[in-house]
Amino acid sequence: MIIKPNSFFRRPPTVIHPEQIITLNAIRYCVDICEMAFNRLEKNLFEFPQDSINGDYIALIFSDAWTIINNGAIIKKIIQTNFDIDNNNEIFGCLRKLKGLRDTNQHLEERVNQLINYPKLPPLFGSISWYAKVNKDDRKGILSTIYSGTVFRSLNASVENPVGKENEKIVNDIKFNGIERIGRTDEFIECSIYINHILKDLEYLTENFEQQFQIQFKDIDVSERHVSDLIVQFKIRELEN
Repeated sequence: MIIKPNSFFRRPPTVIHPEQIITLNAIRYCVDICEMAFNRLEKNLFEFPQDSINGDYIALIFSDAWTIINNGAIIKKIIQTNFDIDNNNEIFGCLRKLKGLRDTNQHLEERVNQLINYPKLPPLFGSISWYAKVNKDDRKGILSTIYSGTVFRSLNASVENPVGKENEKIVNDIKFNGIERIGRTDEFIECSIYINHILKDLEYLTENFEQQFQIQFKDIDVSERHVSDLIVQFKIRELEN
């Protein structure tokens, strides 16, 4: 779990201003959504090569990849705006590369007609490649690439070569290839991002926040904490007509 159960993200002190609480809530939910989507993505990518004929996972795989990209871009924007951090600050890591991809997804209705003249770029929903092995210590595994959408012209897909890398997990090098717009022009280029690197950078970012919490509240009583995620349920019985 990236954000721990007793973190100020989950249970902010009552001394914090309401505007700050809303900001922390936004960051917390985006991080949690990214983490849950990644856990499911990793599981489905591991299982996919074992039964590659079954295409049931494909839409879910791309849905989770885009969920991570979209929420990762949102987190960066929230932090950049509310904490006055420069866009190019190294603390953001690979999150700095997400906006162009996110814009493609957010403006899909425009890209549908704009990308027909770019046959060498990845498809509209992108492509994803990864290296999976049964056990993390194995020296052999399966390299896979999914090229989304209907294949109606020559493919420009590739797989990530694991040679020379540590490959410490059962699923490694989850590389997403998509499309981003060049500034405000009508020109587009390929953009690549490692999904697993997004999660590492989110973890690093939240750890920095946790450290700042400890510094900023060192001499302040934070024993009173807000309760988060109120759930209300009622047992009911429907009346018969």
